[in-house]
Amino acid sequence: MHAMNNGRSSPRRASWTAIVQRALLFSFVCVASAPLSFSEEALAEKNVLVLYSFSPRETFSQLEPLKSATRAQYHGPIHFYVEYLESLHFSDVGYRKAIAEATIQTYRGKHIDMIVAVVYPALQFAVDYRDQLGPDLPIVCLRRLPGAALQAASRGCA
Repeated sequence: MHAMNNGRSSPRRASWTAIVQRALLFSFVCVASAPLSFSEEALAEKNVLVLYSFSPRETFSQLEPLKSATRAQYHGPIHFYVEYLESLHFSDVGYRKAIAEATIQTYRGKHIDMIVAVVYPALQFAVDYRDQLGPDLPIVCLRRLPGAALQAASRGCA
């Protein structure tokens, strides 16, 4: 039975109804927005810059497995940008500087989340130009390096 006061609900009943309505609305908003915040986080776009030391594309067989393994772990959109550095010409300082400037210019304004360096010359390039590509940018190294090269590169490798 409803307590009626001259044909109206009692003030106590009206305030209780308002509290329940607000609680239900708050619960609905929390439940409805929770998946959105998780899915937005999970779907954040990631950009990976892959630096390959040499130019022949057919020798870089690790790219597709790298993409597959990364996408298996992260379900949001991942963009892979690959630069073939032709590091055999790195002894020419002008060439190395031109490649660095072109790479920095190409990715200026793009948020790069990680650099993957394949083989030592690309790793050294990534370490040398990390600040211009993105300070504190993590660098992942593919392929094992000789001891001296590993020590030299590890100073800047995450």
